Amino acid sequence: MLPTNDSLAQRRERRRSKAFDTEEQERHAFLSGEATIGVIAALLLTIAFATLLLSPSSYDNTNADATFFTVARYFHVILNTLSASFSASTLMLTFFRSIYLSAAPIDASDEIIASYVGSRSKKQLQMGSRNPITMLAIPFETLRAAYFTLITSIPFGVYLLHGLTLFIISLCIIVINVAINEIVNRKNVMSAYEIVTSGQYSARPDAGRTESARAESARAESARAESARADSMRSVDANHAGTAANAPHGSPV
Repeated sequence: MLPTNDSLAQRRERRRSKAFDTEEQERHAFLSGEATIGVIAALLLTIAFATLLLSPSSYDNTNADATFFTVARYFHVILNTLSASFSASTLMLTFFRSIYLSAAPIDASDEIIASYVGSRSKKQLQMGSRNPITMLAIPFETLRAAYFTLITSIPFGVYLLHGLTLFIISLCIIVINVAINEIVNRKNVMSAYEIVTSGQYSARPDAGRTESARAESARAESARAESARADSMRSVDANHAGTAANAPHGSPV
């Protein structure tokens, strides 16, 4: 369902006053985010499939507990399969969404992006929010699922290949790494989100001068082109006049 005209008007007003000046900028931001997510999804897909193709003969079960070894194999295969599935879904989703949006008219960008997102994110968009996670809610969540299932499978793969001791070390490293990444990423994302939604930002002091300089440069270029055309016309007229003066009396020029 597409948003109402009132919500579109509100979002366009918010976009003009805050995040985006035009729908072309909004489309560019959306497509850039989709491309980034697609590249990461392709990378995760490659890693997950490569891990699934690992030969069982590579596993070391010399001193392993038979029950835990079997459980680890199941978890390793299931988690990597889930990661590959989520990655493939993300990759195809971003591909088709980007193709459809790129083929649509510029003026339809607002409505198309609003139709892509979920209900909660659509409400945030109608309120003028331009958090990239809001605009890219669905592929972002599937990409997170692919990442977490893949990284969770790593300790089980380490156990199958190297035993219990390295499994424990790998598990501790993974847990610490995920916790740090979540804290840092959430802080960065929320800081950017709060800056945009609160409107606590302004254009650079030289932005107006830069625009004026660009306009002045365009005017100067136009004047130079006009002067060159005038010089060319005068040269043609002078050559024509010289030819007429040098021609014998009564002969055609």
